[in-house]
Amino acid sequence: MQLLRIIKKTVLGLIILLSGSCSLFMEEDISDDTIEIISPGDQVSTEIVTQTFWWKLNPDASSYRLQVVEPSFALAEALLLDTLVSEDKYEFTLYAGEFEWRVRGENGAYQTDWTFSSLTVVATDDLTKQKVRLRSPIENYFTKQTELIFKWDTLPNTDSYVMRHYTGAWGQDMMLDSINIVPSSLKLTMEEGELWWGIQAVNEFSESGFNYQRLVVDLTIPNRPSLLEPENNASFSDKEVDFSWESSDPVWSEVKDSLLIYEKLDNTNYQLYKTLLSGSKSISVELESGKNYGWVVKSIDKAGNVGEESERRDFAISN
Repeated sequence: MQLLRIIKKTVLGLIILLSGSCSLFMEEDISDDTIEIISPGDQVSTEIVTQTFWWKLNPDASSYRLQVVEPSFALAEALLLDTLVSEDKYEFTLYAGEFEWRVRGENGAYQTDWTFSSLTVVATDDLTKQKVRLRSPIENYFTKQTELIFKWDTLPNTDSYVMRHYTGAWGQDMMLDSINIVPSSLKLTMEEGELWWGIQAVNEFSESGFNYQRLVVDLTIPNRPSLLEPENNASFSDKEVDFSWESSDPVWSEVKDSLLIYEKLDNTNYQLYKTLLSGSKSISVELESGKNYGWVVKSIDKAGNVGEESERRDFAISN
């Protein structure tokens, strides 16, 4: 098997070399591989409607195609799910019935064989083992919007839902306790801060546990960056210039920065030459000799707030 892969890869490499193409990325051939399913196991019968489909990662696959049908692929009556995911898990809410699911690994050029598994969900009025799947906002979501729509999956045999919001941590300082919610969504106006939101399903016989996750509403813009190197009016003979600066967010600290380099046309006019995104505080850039430049940095935080631009500094690269 390994020898066959080496031969295939060598032949493909020769074809690319002879054709003069250097831009094609060599993908590992995974067409003879299969993905090993972890959970739910084949022919499992369960009362739990919200299932976490889980499989083992393939080191040469960049994504996974997951499909769920009712009742089977041979006699499919309904395609319930067809999604491409990059992780080894995907949560999905079903209902009472018989289902079959399959998964395969994919990369830019190849895909594995499908791996199949069947699943039966048994009807029950008991919600104590159930979990409400939260759909949006996603877990650890950062936003600068104050009006948010909270959505979750509908659980079978549920009369209503309870929503709770806490700050500090789940169960710590309650901000909202809303009961008897009938639809599976709710629009709310939020204040700035970090909170945990959760949903519980209720009927006249039982109730589920709360499923909850973290949310951050951030309305504060990042701090203005401070430029370090190069100094203002610096002159270089080398075309590769090292830039460094300091930047931060007053609340959550983590930001990404845009380095904007301008070509200086005269004493007052600048033309944007290059924009570079950086998660670090330094970067090396190769520029053109015999030109004058200006540079600034601006920050954007995880919520999308854009901060004030730094001061502008000029520099020159000699011929």
